[in-house]
Amino acid sequence: MNERNHKLLRPNLKVEVFLVTATGSNVVRVANGPAFSGLGSQDIFVLSNGKAERRKVQIGMTNFDFVELKNNVKPGEVVITSDMSEF
Repeated sequence: MNERNHKLLRPNLKVEVFLVTATGSNVVRVANGPAFSGLGSQDIFVLSNGKAERRKVQIGMTNFDFVELKNNVKPGEVVITSDMSEF
């Protein structure tokens, strides 16, 4: 916005800013949820033939909405994003 007197500009106006610090292409990503606990290697559960199958995956880039899974998950597979730590 190059207009210093634009009607949307008001004193003490606050905005949320989300910075993009990295990008990737051709990655497998799933919705972020309680199942994911940070970067590195971790166990997740994937539905296979009606049963939850434990798999160890490498976690890649994350944000509030999505998590990149670097290995052991193919596009189209159903990943359980609920907290399954008791299992």
